Amino acid sequence: MIHFPFVWWVKIGYAHTSAVKRAAALDKAVFGVFIPIGILVIPFAYTVEQYFHRLCRRLRFRFYRADGSTETFWLPAALPVLAFMLFVWGLYFWAAGRAFGFDGLSWYRSFLLGLYLTFKQVLTFFA
Repeated sequence: MIHFPFVWWVKIGYAHTSAVKRAAALDKAVFGVFIPIGILVIPFAYTVEQYFHRLCRRLRFRFYRADGSTETFWLPAALPVLAFMLFVWGLYFWAAGRAFGFDGLSWYRSFLLGLYLTFKQVLTFFA
């Protein structure tokens, strides 16, 4: 999740419920809002979350004292998490392609290209 208005802070964590409900719970504890920007359903989510917390511990930033306060990091901490999420989503597309008889990786490449072009268009709009 990314914090708004301070977009240089991100939250790396998992939710027992939906990401939107988790963001709403965090909004009560902190100034501003957390906006979910990436969701990944995986087994052992807590273990993966703890791994990324240890990996990014030098980028931890605690700007409030409440629920989820140790899960806030400076923006560069989102890069390894994003890389992991893109890899796992690629595996999901590949597995779906194998299971249902289509080229899942081609679909995934098209999906990523669409994300890139959308992001590029948004940046161009604000430039």
